[in-house]
Amino acid sequence: MKLKSNMSTHQFSIYTPKEKSLLTDINLKPLAFLGLVFCFFILNEFIDLPEEENYRYILLNGLWITIALVGIYYYSLLRIDGDLTPDELLKKLVFEKERIVMDYQVIDLNDIQKITINAFDFKRNQRPIVMQKNRTSYSLGISNFLELNLKSGKKINIQFKQLTENELLKAKNELIYYYQKDKISLLNVTEALHITKYEDIQQFIDDYPQL
Repeated sequence: MKLKSNMSTHQFSIYTPKEKSLLTDINLKPLAFLGLVFCFFILNEFIDLPEEENYRYILLNGLWITIALVGIYYYSLLRIDGDLTPDELLKKLVFEKERIVMDYQVIDLNDIQKITINAFDFKRNQRPIVMQKNRTSYSLGISNFLELNLKSGKKINIQFKQLTENELLKAKNELIYYYQKDKISLLNVTEALHITKYEDIQQFIDDYPQL
């Protein structure tokens, strides 16, 4: 996709997940509770469990299957960089003053009613590991979301990647223009541009009056 030289050329990678498998469709959280129940039954020292070998065999195997499934679930929460394939990041997002380009889909700014951006994630961002204190994992930087509400009533939602905490600032001029055209709220644009102090927000309002 070729872009004109007077337009923004910075491209954000759009995250497109692979097709879901059977395992990813299953909610594995309740199995953690079932695993705990199995543990109580297996520990004969504390529970008066019948001595039939077949009964014990079924429970023991059920316990290991439960542990395996729960392990797969928590591993999916802590994905490492190597888990992303090139085709999952093949599509590109480009912010331009008069349009937003998502791969080969072009959305004219005049057709957009509202833009909402939630972009607080970036690659190698540290985050706590579930159920483990004082330990962290590293984010892939793909938990950033763009939502477009079109005048036609259609909604478009995409998930994109940031390599650094301030990468969205590379589209600063375009985001400010969207605000001036009343396409994105003051709160949202200042959050996206990391403008948080009251006096800086007031200065932003003075510097960039809406058109």
